[in-house]
Amino acid sequence: MPEVFGIKIAGPAGAGSMSAGETLVRAFIKAGYYCQGYPEYPSLIKGGHTSYLITISENLFPNNAPRVDLLLALTQGALDNEHQSLAETTHLIADQTLKADHEYKNFHQPTLLTVAKNAGNPLTLNTAMLGFVAPQLKLDTNLVWELIHQELGDKSQTLLDQNKVAFDTAGQLSLQYHINLDLPKATNQTHHLAINGSQAIGLGAIAAGINFYAGYPMTPSSPLLHFMAAHQVEFGYLVRQAEDEISAINMITGASFAGAKAMTGTSGGGFALMEEGISLSGMLETPIVIYLAQRPAPATGLPTWTAQSDLLFAINAGHGEFPKIILAPADPDECYRLTHRAFYLAQTFHCPVIILSDKYLAENYYSSTDFPALDPVPLSAVNATPKPEMFARYAFTPNGVHSRTIPGIPGGEYIANSDEHEAHGLVDESAENRTLNNQRRRNKINDIKNYIPLPSISGAGDKAVISWGSHKYIASQVAEEMQMAHIHFNHLWPLPEKLDTVLSGYTKLISIENNETHQLARLLRQETGVTIHQRLGEDTGRPLDPHKLIAQIKHG
Repeated sequence: MPEVFGIKIAGPAGAGSMSAGETLVRAFIKAGYYCQGYPEYPSLIKGGHTSYLITISENLFPNNAPRVDLLLALTQGALDNEHQSLAETTHLIADQTLKADHEYKNFHQPTLLTVAKNAGNPLTLNTAMLGFVAPQLKLDTNLVWELIHQELGDKSQTLLDQNKVAFDTAGQLSLQYHINLDLPKATNQTHHLAINGSQAIGLGAIAAGINFYAGYPMTPSSPLLHFMAAHQVEFGYLVRQAEDEISAINMITGASFAGAKAMTGTSGGGFALMEEGISLSGMLETPIVIYLAQRPAPATGLPTWTAQSDLLFAINAGHGEFPKIILAPADPDECYRLTHRAFYLAQTFHCPVIILSDKYLAENYYSSTDFPALDPVPLSAVNATPKPEMFARYAFTPNGVHSRTIPGIPGGEYIANSDEHEAHGLVDESAENRTLNNQRRRNKINDIKNYIPLPSISGAGDKAVISWGSHKYIASQVAEEMQMAHIHFNHLWPLPEKLDTVLSGYTKLISIENNETHQLARLLRQETGVTIHQRLGEDTGRPLDPHKLIAQIKHG
């Protein structure tokens, strides 16, 4: 049995390859397989080539399959576009009317388009494809149809009936074929979840006790907005779609000041628009959480593709110098736990906390175990003792953090001021006050470092591969193949104390990043003085290929 098996379903945008791919992922996971599904699609609304890669593996969090073992082509264009990803051993399933540029010994051509047309709707072709392939993959057809039914949701009865006819007819047609597909063994862990990074981040926010989410749609952050909106009644928080990103950041800052645990999400240019609001939060010391789903830039860039190119942008977001914390989860479990932690750190240090994700993690469906219950994060607000003067919200403390109140608490009144201010929030432009506040902010940063763990280290040896965020398992595969240690960061700013001692213990350090300028490597050099000997990575809009990285290391 192979360790991995790759299935790709491809077609033009609007033909249903995305929904069909997600259905297959859910079916495999419910059947007890380790599985993940990664969608790729252009920014065109309709007509551009889309594909959905499903990786079945013996590992819980597999990397994308290195090859396509089974291609499900919905149209001639899909077949033509995917030609370069196919091997001679690839099994192809496509309608009888389609033609391949090359001869493949495993080219199977049932009359699927005829099936869809006879069902009364040519657009049921994707459902017919699922009906045909499910028996060949030894999936429970009743389960697959149940998932299709769920995907169709509240569509008309006519459409449901058409899809059911297409599915059943194609299933009968499949009995005439015997396609020998060699799949990895199932784990029999049928309790696994089918979940993407966006949903896991949403669950982490809910576990933390979020009260308010504001956002403006922007790929690839939009799935989080959709998830939060869909569950707000069930879990008792409020979601608002703002008119733009500037409004969103200011809405959550105001909500936080009023005592809500608040969060927003965005990407690319939307985060750029939020910068002034982030600075305002830094001056007001309101605890907020910001989800930044990275995509290739500059400007609109590749809006529906992936990259890790906003690390330094996030660290330096907002004008001036003030505390902020940057976290970068690697998988759904970390998305869940680190989002919960983001709310905790925000409430503890009264500062913005940014969660860095990317399209690869945000939209990739994984087989994942059930998440543990976590206690809600306590609100960092205290009762005040009424005094003649206002509450000293910004009084100097050794660790930079003073207690805060929320409106309505007797004796808790103070001024919320975007200008530099003294302890009660009143404007104070003196050099002495500025120096005192700068010291207080530095003290806060220094205390935050005590809460930042050292990166995780797996494997052994005097050479190490360094990674961060979503590319953890890609780097892990490289490290294992090259017999190196693997150092992985999910807390990126501020960097932890004694990191220089850890890194200097290796004779060679190789960084792997999904960006062109090697941002983490530059940051580590700047902050620790440790040299990163080899910097690997690129920004093509696609996740990095571990096999290509291994070859680059071998050839120096």
